[in-house]
Amino acid sequence: MFVAAYLSDSESFDLKQVNQFSRSEILLSLFSEVAGKPCEEPNDEDVNTHRMAVQEWLAKNIGQRVVKTHNARLTRDYRRLVFSRYTKAGISVVRNPLDVVASLADHTNKSIDEAIDLPGSEQIETHQTKLAVCPF
Repeated sequence: MFVAAYLSDSESFDLKQVNQFSRSEILLSLFSEVAGKPCEEPNDEDVNTHRMAVQEWLAKNIGQRVVKTHNARLTRDYRRLVFSRYTKAGISVVRNPLDVVASLADHTNKSIDEAIDLPGSEQIETHQTKLAVCPF
């Protein structure tokens, strides 16, 4: 939001304008667009297969904008999560670990006490929703 407000030409920023400046790379609609077919329940292989095409589509269609991702410049199953050819720069946001646990509990449908042990464990997994694919 801060970057979108910075990129805005006006002195005040309406949060309804955020899509003019930002997109999320995990939107199911983007995976359907690049696959050329509905991707109602993509599995990990589908996501890995189309991840680069989604990033390419974003680079060609939204120009120099902010693409929100939870992925880092690393690999999963020997496949890149972020492709440098479609990335001009990156901003890393570091959160207070206590805030991360509350968010993680919400995203994984666990209690705060259960979520405390999740970071760094192999039990952590986010799930697809009706709008978004699993980001990693």
